[in-house]
Amino acid sequence: MRASKADRRVRDLLFPMPMGDVPRRTRNSRQATQLSDYYNDREKLLYGKLSMAEFEAKWRGVRIAGEEVFADAGAILEMADADVLKMENLYTSVDGEQ
Repeated sequence: MRASKADRRVRDLLFPMPMGDVPRRTRNSRQATQLSDYYNDREKLLYGKLSMAEFEAKWRGVRIAGEEVFADAGAILEMADADVLKMENLYTSVDGEQ
């Protein structure tokens, strides 16, 4: 899923942090697209379609909305095993705002 340049609606997205995915509010379509790309790659990591080294090389040090995304592949795999990562909640509702 990609956000369009004309999309100005407010959305709460989950931002990858060491303790799990944390809600963040944004109006920026570019940030939403970057996070979508991150989560697509994280899914590939979790299903063995992207190696730990490839994932970390692409995402280590990357900042979105001024914060560095969590790119420790080993920790991400552990979090997935512990059922901490909930992809179905990537886009959360924003109390009726659009």
